[in-house]
Amino acid sequence: MRPRGDRVHTSAGVATGPVGFLRVYDTAFGEVAQGGCLLPETLVFTSDGLLRLDEIADSQKPGWQTHTLQVATDQGWRSSPRAFNNGIAPILRVHTREGLSIAGTPEHRVKVMTADGPLWRTLDELEAGDWIIVQLGQHAGQLQALRQPQRAHGNQVMPHFPSVLDNDLAFFMGYLVGDGFVATQEDDHRVGVSVSHASYLMHEMPLLLERLFGVTIHTQQKPDDRSVTLVIDNRAVKEFLRLNGLTKLRSREASVPLLIRQSPPEIVGEFLRGLFEADGSLSSGFPNLTTASPRLVEETATLLIGLGVPARIRSVSPGVAHFGKNTIYHVRVSSTAGLNAWREKIGCDPRSRFAVSMAWESDLRRESSYTLPHARYWLQPVLDAITLEQVDARGRGMGINFRSSAPKLRRALLRYLRNDREFTQSACSELARRYPEFAEHVVPLNDQWYVQVAGVEAQSDALTLDLEVNDNHTYLAQGMVTHNTRRGANMAVLRVDHPDILDFIHCKTSEGAISNFNISVGITDAFMTAVRNDEDFDLVNPRDGKVWKTVRARELFDEIVKYAHHNGEPGVLFLDAANRENPVPHLYELEATNPCHRGTNLVHTDLGRVPIKDLVGQNFNVVAPTGEFVRAIAYPTGNKPLFRVHFDNGTTIDLTENHNLVMAGGSKKQVRDLLPGDPIQTAPRAIGLVKPVGFANISVKQMVHPSGVNQDKRDFDLNATTVTRVEDLGIVEPVFNLTVDHPMHQFAVNGIISANCGEQWLGEYENCCLGSINLAQHLTSDGKLDWAKLRESIETSTRFLDDVVDANKYVPAVPELTQAAHRARRIGLGIMGLGDAMYALGIRYGSRAGEEFSAQVMEFVRYYAMQTSIELARTRGAFPAIKGSLYDPEHLQWTPPRPIEPYTHTWDRPALDWNAIVVGVKKYGVRNAAQTTIAPTGTIATVAGVESYGCEPVFALAYMRHVNDQGKDLQLDYISPAFERALIDARVDEATRQKIFERVRLTGTCQDVDLVPQKIRDTFVVASDITPEEHVRMQAAMQAFVDNSLSKTVNFPATATTDDVAHAYFTAWELGCKGITVYVAGSREQVVLETKETALKKSKSEPVPEYVVAQKKPREHALVGQTYKIETPLGGAYVTVNRNGNDEPFEVFCNVGKAGSDTAAVSEAIGRLVSLALRLPSPLTPTERLEEIVKQLSGIGGGRPMGFGLQRVRSLPDGIAQVLNEELGKPRVAENEPADTQQLQLFKVGDLCPACGHATFVNEEGCRKCYSCGHSEC
Repeated sequence: MRPRGDRVHTSAGVATGPVGFLRVYDTAFGEVAQGGCLLPETLVFTSDGLLRLDEIADSQKPGWQTHTLQVATDQGWRSSPRAFNNGIAPILRVHTREGLSIAGTPEHRVKVMTADGPLWRTLDELEAGDWIIVQLGQHAGQLQALRQPQRAHGNQVMPHFPSVLDNDLAFFMGYLVGDGFVATQEDDHRVGVSVSHASYLMHEMPLLLERLFGVTIHTQQKPDDRSVTLVIDNRAVKEFLRLNGLTKLRSREASVPLLIRQSPPEIVGEFLRGLFEADGSLSSGFPNLTTASPRLVEETATLLIGLGVPARIRSVSPGVAHFGKNTIYHVRVSSTAGLNAWREKIGCDPRSRFAVSMAWESDLRRESSYTLPHARYWLQPVLDAITLEQVDARGRGMGINFRSSAPKLRRALLRYLRNDREFTQSACSELARRYPEFAEHVVPLNDQWYVQVAGVEAQSDALTLDLEVNDNHTYLAQGMVTHNTRRGANMAVLRVDHPDILDFIHCKTSEGAISNFNISVGITDAFMTAVRNDEDFDLVNPRDGKVWKTVRARELFDEIVKYAHHNGEPGVLFLDAANRENPVPHLYELEATNPCHRGTNLVHTDLGRVPIKDLVGQNFNVVAPTGEFVRAIAYPTGNKPLFRVHFDNGTTIDLTENHNLVMAGGSKKQVRDLLPGDPIQTAPRAIGLVKPVGFANISVKQMVHPSGVNQDKRDFDLNATTVTRVEDLGIVEPVFNLTVDHPMHQFAVNGIISANCGEQWLGEYENCCLGSINLAQHLTSDGKLDWAKLRESIETSTRFLDDVVDANKYVPAVPELTQAAHRARRIGLGIMGLGDAMYALGIRYGSRAGEEFSAQVMEFVRYYAMQTSIELARTRGAFPAIKGSLYDPEHLQWTPPRPIEPYTHTWDRPALDWNAIVVGVKKYGVRNAAQTTIAPTGTIATVAGVESYGCEPVFALAYMRHVNDQGKDLQLDYISPAFERALIDARVDEATRQKIFERVRLTGTCQDVDLVPQKIRDTFVVASDITPEEHVRMQAAMQAFVDNSLSKTVNFPATATTDDVAHAYFTAWELGCKGITVYVAGSREQVVLETKETALKKSKSEPVPEYVVAQKKPREHALVGQTYKIETPLGGAYVTVNRNGNDEPFEVFCNVGKAGSDTAAVSEAIGRLVSLALRLPSPLTPTERLEEIVKQLSGIGGGRPMGFGLQRVRSLPDGIAQVLNEELGKPRVAENEPADTQQLQLFKVGDLCPACGHATFVNEEGCRKCYSCGHSEC
């Protein structure tokens, strides 16, 4: 990659360099990632109408769920192939000043308007003042067919019901939801609406009901009431409404029926017209809806947005301005643009009180709603278009007092740019009407509205759902533009001789910068030698091979060490050490670049001169430097920048900058290093009579000879041609590679000799096929390693991983993935639980014995993985690219690995005969170009219950594990089970063990705890007890038998110096490690594991809160309340809720089971805690506190839920929550589903079983026993 400041001739600019690229890519990478989820009640605009997420995805079914759906986005409609149930997760709720809100996981993204235009931000990145984009006018739906009721008996007279949900029924439903009722009792068939005496509906509503149902209408008039109630008392009408989900619950639970939300915009408009007529009013000429239902106000506001009407939500709690018990909600049409949309999409009857809105004219000069945030974003293009330079006849005055082609418009714009006025949609429309220049150049609004963040609050964990959307991965939630978010990680490697290496080393100085990349420096032997000898070192421009700058090697090395010491990055990769172990050097060098050919380069083959890209998948032979035809394989290797090499014979060839061409003397030189006059070897074989095949666009100059045959001029030249110049084409195209079955690994292309191409470390498109064997599961009962079982696991795992290479469903759209995986068939079998095994065997990690044991384990793994790979090669064939590799049976270059130190122990390990492996490779080859890797195993090791990850030592014997997966930092305390077992085996008593644990919790280590027996201390070391040199030697001991790479961190104490880190680097290089990563304790703020001591150090700087002793409210002598009974899995529960003189909940009593039982104790404890929460001083009212308690208790699952649907009681806490919810005026809706009586009959209700926890522990026959698990006290 070009260095920063390097001239780019094709664009007349300069390169930003590797660090600039990383910053751009890091930002873009975050924006296109996916993940993150929202609450089930979130409303989404779909082709099937406005649906809740839990109406799209099954809340009871975890994981992915396929469907066929179109969803609205800010870029048009896109298909959604599936939904995802993410399960319970931490929740953030974002509140806006317009009253709209959205709740989801912290990493869920919304699109916000910034000074630079629209950008994505996660919910946890939002701050007060940010502007979220809302897309208007996206509601869609279809006419909804209606279900018809059946006759209840033969004599029933059936009304004539509409067959589809039309305008009349939609208007009636809107009015019914707003100011009507449907009787809840089964034998009560009344349906009614109340109409004001002053309303035109006094005349129209009876006519409407007659058209809809054709039944008798009854009127009910209360004394001194200014309204009349129109009632239908008809079984069939009520059943019709019930069948179609058109009934109404209590006012606080009112909602928009699903069929309305699924209807087309004109039907939704009629529903809203009826709803506003029932419960609406006028506010300064703007329609306003008032309701006690939070769900109805949210659904109404979202439907208004879907019709293109911006709407604000406001709530009024009980108090001075509102004397009722319940919060009242208002949704008001916002801005003149919103009022115009309301008139068009909803409107009213000319006789309606809302007719005033149809004629209302707002004062646009004073309107401040519908703000267009960041005025300069919208107006700067206009200002630029109308601005003229201020110059006189002598060219003076540039930059001072600019002139304008539209002076009045310019003055108007400057008012907004100076923030003298707020730029709004109405101002934008007015300027566009008055000035054509403005209308032409202003950034279009695209039917978007902007709501300002008021705050973000954390809420309790809840079920979360999400959608997958093709193409732009975007959908509208509550009208807001949202995006999935799942961050990934990348590895960036820069060679130590790159001119920008210092910028690269410094680019992650601040933790969190370039957060999607881990960075490493690719170090060469030449650099390390220069450091050791304190010599100068050249930084080379990779574009032209010229020395950019010369630095002192030791100073550059000190910078690498300094920043690695600071925060663990950059890591270090030793390129030459890795290349020495590269099993397929004919395919690629292990470096961070990919030398290859342009697809149109003509390869000289037995088929003719064929473009290299047309050879992929074909059988062919190429011309070798010796003039013979030899077999070759072609394959794509990615997209790369291209350079053109010009020769004095008129030919050219297009290559990547680091491709090797063969010089006349047989040496190689990269394109970037070529100079004018360099002699390049030409093909020795006259092949002019062979016709070109494939593309006619060839880059070899041709001429017509007297024979009349089109021949290649250079066929009759000498055996060398001279470079005249190298041209940067400034383009990026697909490039391709050849593997040649010839000892020289060279071939003829475009008339010259080219070396085999190289590609990336894991070549482009290659993937990881990894597996890890749990050593902790391969121990015998007497504390030894079970080598026979381990051998069996190695053989099985190797076969399994090879099967995965074939069975894996690679992305069909990227065939290169399949080709790359099958070409070398790389697998990586490794280990985890090495530290666990060492604890069991009494071996100290980091000791000489520890080095030897780990080496013997990995040698054993490598040996039997290779033996199995040879057997697979015998039965299935060797990997396709074996010719020219280290494992080429005809030219075997591979030699058996050797330990870094001779062995002195055996640990009863069987002897290994590496000569047999050599014989097997020569006879059959190997199935896999690489067989072993020790990969990170953090997650799978945790799931497997392993204490040590991969080949790492145990981090700590006691620690806090931070779980920060979705924005919430959870802390889990942990004590090593192996350590605890060792203490028990050493007969350390319980009291002493607890003292030991308390001290170990502080630092994570037992080395300074005198109470721990010395033998245990000698074995149970942790990462911080091991010296850096011991860490490195352990890595080197295992690396000797790992042909891919291994992941290991060299842990340093907080007192470590940069000299300690430098020493570790040199030790790793001298021992042949392929790379090294260091971590100095405390150098990073965010780590997954830490001891109590390090956590305490972090917390010292935090202010200590002041604690106030709160006094609970005194109880009056007599209180009024109600007692409820509800069946729970633990038996019948009696819950009493008493209220105080202000009619606020004051105390709760819960009684379940027999007195003295554990069940009764648990229920009493819940009641006491709820009562305490109600009686303590709080800014929340008791009712609000009880609502929060209900939220916390609701949905808690137990081992034996009962009932179905809304009658389902999951546990005792869930049952209590349902009763408290009913006390708050939210009764459960009865359903015609019987309770799960069969399940209830399976167990007797008793006390809690100490073994299984079920409430089936009863006294029978003089003995307490459990009917669930059989546990007995007798």
